[in-house]
Amino acid sequence: MSEDLAQAQLRLTTRQSVQIHGVSKVHLASLVTRLIQSDLTSLSGCGDVVRNLVACPLPDQGGVRDTLREIARGLSQRLKPLSHSYLELFVAREKVFDIVKEEPLYGDQYLPRKFKIGMTVAGDNCVDIYSHDLGLVYHPSLESWTVLVGGGLAQSHGLVRTHALLAQPLGQIPTHLLIQAVGAVIGIQRDFGNRDDRRIARMKYLVESWGLERFRQLAEKRMGAPFEAPRELGWESTTDHLVNDEDSSVLGVKLPGGRIHNTSEIPWALALRDVVKSLRPKIHITHGIGRRGPCTFTCPVKLWSIRSIFFMPASICGPLLPRNSSPGSSKTPVKPC
Repeated sequence: MSEDLAQAQLRLTTRQSVQIHGVSKVHLASLVTRLIQSDLTSLSGCGDVVRNLVACPLPDQGGVRDTLREIARGLSQRLKPLSHSYLELFVAREKVFDIVKEEPLYGDQYLPRKFKIGMTVAGDNCVDIYSHDLGLVYHPSLESWTVLVGGGLAQSHGLVRTHALLAQPLGQIPTHLLIQAVGAVIGIQRDFGNRDDRRIARMKYLVESWGLERFRQLAEKRMGAPFEAPRELGWESTTDHLVNDEDSSVLGVKLPGGRIHNTSEIPWALALRDVVKSLRPKIHITHGIGRRGPCTFTCPVKLWSIRSIFFMPASICGPLLPRNSSPGSSKTPVKPC
């Protein structure tokens, strides 16, 4: 799709999504149609809605992290806008639906600003849980969640009233109340978030101005149940899981700048396409931007890079990648972890 309709490259983002750059207006509808035909979507990729949920990317053979991602997928689907306009504009390209669906979550005006959610397992802060509007920490042995609200690192340059804030623990809830709690928090931001000044419209400013107790009381009222006292969180790991010493079936790939395209030193697009075509692996994109450190690939850049995880037998995948390195290059794409 990117070769046919865009700049022949992809970029993996810190919200575990894929960007296709350089799409001209005349190709936009065709691209979205092909995305949908491939069981993908760009819905909620931007705008004043809940953006892509991020969750711990490490595959663990049916363990708690796999369970977490399944919960994240289900929650993400529930939080998508219900409007038919997306399909009418980009697929049918004409008015199709006579019935206008109501938006029980977003209402008539959607949210004051974008809304970001992160999910992880207790003890593993690979998604920077304190940096999201809403953070959800899963305690599998208790079947409960610690809910954190009001995080966000963005600020407007030169505007002193904008600043970074870390999410604060709102309380503890059992799994069966997860959907109600998330809906309550989003609904409070929808109804009370600042709509006059977009620079201070994120939920972190609402939490800051109200205070945690007022926010909690209204969330409990809307949820229909009280929060329990939040459990104390401790973090055994803040890794992005690029290198996994415990599971040889996981191979991490460090992509310079998060870009998948061919370079003069390493033809990344050709190499990764070969791997995917040959092995059909499960592919997970990590959340964080990691500093230079242990990685599976020798990287031509030394600063920051977005990392992705490939779930496949490393002993099989490794040999496929070097043969795609550019002729005469002294850089070997793969090195042992």
